[in-house]
Amino acid sequence: MSCLRDIDLDEHLHMLLQPGDFSSLPSDSEEIPEITECRALTEVTYWEIDTAFFKKMMSREDPDGEIFTKHVIKSRKNIEEHFLMDRMHPEDRIYFSLLMMMPLSSPLSTNVTQLPSFVSNETIAEFAITPVNYTLNVLQQLQEEQMLSIGVDHWLIIDVAAFHTILQAKNIL
Repeated sequence: MSCLRDIDLDEHLHMLLQPGDFSSLPSDSEEIPEITECRALTEVTYWEIDTAFFKKMMSREDPDGEIFTKHVIKSRKNIEEHFLMDRMHPEDRIYFSLLMMMPLSSPLSTNVTQLPSFVSNETIAEFAITPVNYTLNVLQQLQEEQMLSIGVDHWLIIDVAAFHTILQAKNIL
């Protein structure tokens, strides 16, 4: 799932959720910006849990608050990533968006990984906050440099090491 958080009047940040993640928790309303929209990027089961029941279960099953702590750490990391992106050149934001999606990818070998099925020119542009045409030009450059392969139903980073080298050279990694 991709959730948009309302940071400012015209500013939103994407938060990629994986199985087991919470889009928000009842007690974190002061910690992180309110979620304005969630969208399933793949097939998903989303549960809305009664707040009183959830608090009761959490106090019994997680008295030390480890789940909430992990959620707050992930949310703050997401906000920090957004502020980093805000200071990046548009091309770097595209690279950074690909990097953010890599943990969701499926490694095919030590140096090749298949990006999630929801990845497209449009989703990369949306996450990078760049025009689609500009994003397409940057992605075509990665294809020409033999780092990215864009298929009909899958995207591959075909040279993860070279991609990481670019990220390091641009101080993104």
